[in-house]
Amino acid sequence: MSEQAERERKVADCPFCTCPEVSGRWSVAEMMFGCADRFAYNECSACGSLYIDTVPAELARYYPSNYYSFKERKPTLRDRLRRARIGFAATREGMLGRILCALAGEPSASAWLNPLGLTRSSAIVDVGCGSGALLRDLRAAGYTHLTGIDPFLEKDMEADGVQIRKLALHEFTGEVDVFMFHHSLEHMENPRETFRFCRSRLRDGGKLLVRIPVAGSWACREYREHWVQLDAPRHLAIPSVAGMRTLAEQTGFTLETTVFDSHALQFYGSEMYRRGIALRNGNPKQLFSRRQWREFEKRSAELNEQGLGDAACFILRRN
Repeated sequence: MSEQAERERKVADCPFCTCPEVSGRWSVAEMMFGCADRFAYNECSACGSLYIDTVPAELARYYPSNYYSFKERKPTLRDRLRRARIGFAATREGMLGRILCALAGEPSASAWLNPLGLTRSSAIVDVGCGSGALLRDLRAAGYTHLTGIDPFLEKDMEADGVQIRKLALHEFTGEVDVFMFHHSLEHMENPRETFRFCRSRLRDGGKLLVRIPVAGSWACREYREHWVQLDAPRHLAIPSVAGMRTLAEQTGFTLETTVFDSHALQFYGSEMYRRGIALRNGNPKQLFSRRQWREFEKRSAELNEQGLGDAACFILRRN
C-alpha cells in the first residue's frame, strides 16, 4: 500500500448517529475553485446526514492561500455602524444602536445571540475564527471575555483587545461558557469527538452554538451533487436536523434551539455549479438579474420560516 493510500481515511460510520448503512452515494466535484476533482459522499440511511466517504490524503491542498480571511483591516464606518446595532441588540444599551435598530431592524446576529442568554462577562470561544472579525464585533458590543482559536493562523495575535490563538481545539485549556462554531464544524472529521471535548471544557449549563449547512434541506434535495453547501472535499460531514439531535443526545447535550438562517447562496451558488461554473471564477451579480436576486432572497426567507433553509444555527446546552 502506498504512503498516500495509508494516509487516506475511510469513514466507516455516520459521524452523527454512528449508523454504518448508507441509502445513497453522491459523486461531488470540487467547484469552489473549479479543479473538478470528484469525491464520494454517503447519505446516512438512519438520519439522512451526508459525509465524505474517504478523507483525501492531501486535504490541505484544497485550502489555497486565498481560502481563509486572516488579513486584519481597519474598521470602516459600516463596521462601526454594524457593531453599534449588534451592541444594542445584545445589551439594549447605546443610543446609536437603538436608532439604527429602529431604522433597519435587529441585526441577523440577534437570532443566535439572544437565545444564548449571555452576560458581558461570559467566557466565549470562537472555534475556527480566522482573523476574528466576529469576535471584534462582540468586543465592540460589550463582551469582555473573548478568545478565538484557529490552527491555520500563522501565529498568535491580538485584534482590538481580543486574543486570537493559533491552536487546534484539542489544545485549548480552561473553562468557558460558550463554544461557537460558525461554519467550522463541517470542516472537522469527527464531530462526536469535538462535542465530547467541548463538554469537558464547558461549565455547568454551558452551551454550544453551531452554525452549519443542513442535509435534507430543500436546496440539498433539489440540487443534490450540485448543492453549493457540499463544498467538496472541504465539508467532511453535514448533519440533518435529526443527525444533530442524535449527536447532541449521545454526547451529553440537549438541543434547545434551531434557527434556520440560509440566504441566497443556496440558489445562485447551486445554479452556478449546475451550469459548471466555479464559484470563484464567475460573477453572480452578472449571471443573475435583479429580479432573480430578489426572488432568491424572498425564497430563502420563506424556506427559513418553513424549516427548510439549507443552513441553520443549533444551540445546545450541556447536560
